[in-house]
Amino acid sequence: MVEITRMSFFGNSNIGIYAFANDKVLILPPGIGEYDVREVNRVLVDSLEKVLKSRRIADWGPNFECARELVWGASSRVLDDLYMRIVLKYGSIDNFFSRLRGEYGSK
Repeated sequence: MVEITRMSFFGNSNIGIYAFANDKVLILPPGIGEYDVREVNRVLVDSLEKVLKSRRIADWGPNFECARELVWGASSRVLDDLYMRIVLKYGSIDNFFSRLRGEYGSK
């Protein structure tokens, strides 16, 4: 499930005015509070962790789950490449996320 978090940049809950996100980029304005940066980071890291930990190997290859939907085909190959690079570099997905949270102060 996709997490929706209520935020208030510069005391305004209409965050669409101040932030932009799509599947490739997240743009936050300069000067937003440290709490807001940490909260955005937490939501993104938690979502990526859920997707990568959902990895399953099926007859047709690796697949993942995102927002309760099956991710397969070319998209799953991209995620599997990321998954394998993380495992090779950090030893496991858990090690990667522990280190990521340690560096960015999440959780």
